[in-house]
Amino acid sequence: MSKKIVFLSLIFFFVWGITSYAIENAAGTNNGGSVDDMLSAVHNRMLVLDKREDDIRKEEERLKTLKMDIKKTINTLTQERKHLEKVLSDLRTEKKEGLQKLAKLYENMPSEEAALRIEKLNKDMAVMLLSAMKPRTAGKILGFVRPSKAAELTQAIGKKLREKKKSHR
Repeated sequence: MSKKIVFLSLIFFFVWGITSYAIENAAGTNNGGSVDDMLSAVHNRMLVLDKREDDIRKEEERLKTLKMDIKKTINTLTQERKHLEKVLSDLRTEKKEGLQKLAKLYENMPSEEAALRIEKLNKDMAVMLLSAMKPRTAGKILGFVRPSKAAELTQAIGKKLREKKKSHR
């Protein structure tokens, strides 16, 4: 495409130069310009156009290299994202399994003893633990927790369930 442009430009300048020269000679206004001067001007213009074409070719190569680098970076980042998603999924699974084991441990304790220990846990941990238990067992344990603490934990569990319900819509 660019060679066609250069070729057409050369033809245009050549025709334009010859036409101007012919008009100047016919009108008698030639300021001493010769065919050699015109050819020199056309040659200089060709050199400028060749340099410009070379610069454009170099820029195209640079852009092509940048495009390939960007594609490689995107592929690398995509692979890293997939790896991190898998690691995160594995960690969530491990956390859930650990919580299930801990919930089983509390479920197997006498309800009074489990209640005493749950009262000493921070609210978030107690809510996660009670939520992981079978509802009947969690209810028995909450029956032995101080009423104010049981109410607080029950509200937190309800809030957690509502949020979970909203996120699944």
